[in-house]
Amino acid sequence: MDEIINNFDIKLENWWDEHCDRIMQIVVTPKNPFPQGITIGLSVSEDLKNYLNNTDKSLTFNSYLKKFISESPLSVKELAEKAHVNYEDLRNYLYKKKRVTPYKKDVIFRIAIVLKLSFNDTAYLLSLAEVAFKPNDTFDRAITYFLTHEIYDLDAIDNLAEQINIGTIFRDQY
Repeated sequence: MDEIINNFDIKLENWWDEHCDRIMQIVVTPKNPFPQGITIGLSVSEDLKNYLNNTDKSLTFNSYLKKFISESPLSVKELAEKAHVNYEDLRNYLYKKKRVTPYKKDVIFRIAIVLKLSFNDTAYLLSLAEVAFKPNDTFDRAITYFLTHEIYDLDAIDNLAEQINIGTIFRDQY
């Protein structure tokens, strides 16, 4: 806080108005006219417009998923098989020109686990598909647990899922 205050000259000015009332004003002026991190001359609406215009509109569910698949040793077909996702559906998610996202969150969960994504990457992928983890949903909380504890073994996940009565995630799917 002192570092910020030291960047400004602060003085108290006194004067009297036409009714002879004393008026005091604190005048704050920057020592350096443009201190680092302070935007001078932008209104909130201009700042908001700049912020919104800097949004990466090319970042989509399929572009983000493609990024992770390209970093993986698995082909799209192998990923589909391992995640128990229909191969044609997965191809549609990735290569259709129009925006196509899975209609079921569990599809994204299975893909995330097979690709060994972190919780944050999975949450971001879900947000691009316009869905999210539900904090009060047992299934979602179990997936959160697996991701945050880096449990990616598919059989272990299914065994744990059965033990807590949420069914299986990989076995008997698709």
